[in-house]
Amino acid sequence: MTGSLLCAYAFTADNQPQSCVPAEGLNALANSGNTFWGHFEVGETSAQLIKDLPIAVPDIAITALMADDTRPRITNFGDSFLLNLRGINLNDQAAPEDMVSIRLWSDGKNLITTRRRRLKAVDDLRASFEEGTGPKSVNECLADLIGNLVNRMEPTVFRLEEELEGLEEQFLDTPDDLDAAELTELRRRVILLRRYMVPQREALTGLVTGTISSIPAPDRVLINESLNRLSLYLENLDALKERAQLIKDEIAAKAADHMNQNTYVLSIIAAVFLPLGFLTGLLGINVGGIPGADNTDAFWIFCGILIVLVALQVIFFRRKKWF
Repeated sequence: MTGSLLCAYAFTADNQPQSCVPAEGLNALANSGNTFWGHFEVGETSAQLIKDLPIAVPDIAITALMADDTRPRITNFGDSFLLNLRGINLNDQAAPEDMVSIRLWSDGKNLITTRRRRLKAVDDLRASFEEGTGPKSVNECLADLIGNLVNRMEPTVFRLEEELEGLEEQFLDTPDDLDAAELTELRRRVILLRRYMVPQREALTGLVTGTISSIPAPDRVLINESLNRLSLYLENLDALKERAQLIKDEIAAKAADHMNQNTYVLSIIAAVFLPLGFLTGLLGINVGGIPGADNTDAFWIFCGILIVLVALQVIFFRRKKWF
């Protein structure tokens, strides 16, 4: 992967975004004093394209923008900052919980983002530019991008809630037919989402409440609203995780009760036949002197004794409330 400038928009003095691709067009507009947003695909030449821009991006920030693997975090460089975020993976044949990373660097006047996989939240932002409804400044662009990332999470969280509600209804109607593996899979997906969404909340909290003065108050309010929605989705995921665990515990409890009931029945049967087995074994030994050996009615007499013994055992067990 060679890396390239995927899209760029410069914000002119009259706050009218202007598309500027390829990179040479971005450099020309930036050299004219315009602020811009540049979105790059990570590759071999991406770092050099960023270094060639007429802005001072720290080498450590460029290295982070080109990183193979990232987790949500924020790093301050005075009034500039590096922000790593994740978005729901809505690419074809992809699992939504396999969240796609996007890396951002901003000095308050310019915004640089990089990605390795396509992210629909960025497509939403580009579409707003093409429709003429896009942001009018770099910081508004940052706030809209964060908002798009969070908004794209809602359908996935809602779909998980619907799946769990379906499993809950199935458990109430036919508990024996519910497969615990489905609950395990749902909890796995929730855990994978929380793996990135929890540190993402911390990163956005640092962006909103930190010492970065380059983000004006109106845009900070928008970012804070996105942070509140993200916190709500995390609370929903926590509740989903607990509800799924409760159902799984109920399934395990029912299975344990069923096993205990079977064990109890087998124990009662064993208790009933234990003295019978002792008597039949005792009278079955092949030695002389066995009572009734010469009596033709001894077998039926012995069977009657066993029946009486079983009846006495049943009466005893019932009085003891063993069944």
